[in-house]
Amino acid sequence: MNENHATRIRTFVDHNKLSEALTMLTLLRYLSFRECLFNFLSPSLANLEYLETFDLDSTIFLVPDFLLKLKHLRHLHLPEPAEKLQKFRLRLSGLSNLETLMNFNSRHYVLKDFSKLINLLVLEATVENEIDELKEVISFISNSNKLKQTSLSISNCDFLNSENGSAVLATFITWSYLGLPETCLDLKSKGTTLQNCEIEEDPMMTLERLPNLQKLFLGRNSFAGTEMVCHGRGFLKLKSLGFMSLLNFENWVVEEGAMLSLLSLQISGCDKLEMLTEGLRFINTLKELKIAEMPFQFYERIIRLDGHEGEDFHKVCHVPSVTNYQILSLQFSIREPMRHFHLVS
Repeated sequence: MNENHATRIRTFVDHNKLSEALTMLTLLRYLSFRECLFNFLSPSLANLEYLETFDLDSTIFLVPDFLLKLKHLRHLHLPEPAEKLQKFRLRLSGLSNLETLMNFNSRHYVLKDFSKLINLLVLEATVENEIDELKEVISFISNSNKLKQTSLSISNCDFLNSENGSAVLATFITWSYLGLPETCLDLKSKGTTLQNCEIEEDPMMTLERLPNLQKLFLGRNSFAGTEMVCHGRGFLKLKSLGFMSLLNFENWVVEEGAMLSLLSLQISGCDKLEMLTEGLRFINTLKELKIAEMPFQFYERIIRLDGHEGEDFHKVCHVPSVTNYQILSLQFSIREPMRHFHLVS
């Protein structure tokens, strides 16, 4: 290939001399600094006005704000700037011809420039800390007519306490069923609450992939479907799980090997859920089961009443504490090892 059209730099050189030499290649189309080490890049590289591919997958302490001058760029792999030295977010506005953008991080680059990347086909991005910025990325991806491949990592976003956290997470869950670009989640959140999302498809397939999730609560109207399945090897760190007022929820399946760390389970106001999942008997870590506002037939299945065990008694007999908050006045006995079953009036 003609050296005036493609150059790959993979060695340690004086960056001033390098920049001076490169700017002489005025028709350069491809330039890669992959695996190089620089203190900074010279602004003179902005003179490579015909550059189409710029690979900066390297260690750069300071990234200059000249990228927006490279109007012909089609493919850009951004570097990871040094946090302590990079005092401002870099602009990508003006790069309307970009088709590939890799290693975009909202911490280092201006997110609002996304709206100007109208020809983007491939996107690899990370959003950190801000739910509102995450909403902007979601909006861009959802409304793009050209994106073919998307990888999105989310770090340290507080879905549990943020005003819009539940709605944002619900969007991810829905994406899997809308044929939108494939999304890879690397969520650091330890607690998630969904409420009033009215998700129609089973959210568990997405939620069980969140590697650090410890608390999950599906609140009122968060799920509008009828069945949820927790697959084997899913929710490996989940400790607390709650379902409340899921009015269409009829069937819950927990496969063997799922939720192996679960300690607490709460079920309330799920009137159409007829029985507990058989998979609970595989969860030896479960210490507490709380039930409220469920049909009496649901309770009958898990208790031992007048010497007769309910149909689902074997699913929960290993749980040390089972609490029933139903307003009833019934007397029944529970054999060990289920040591506590509280019927609260």
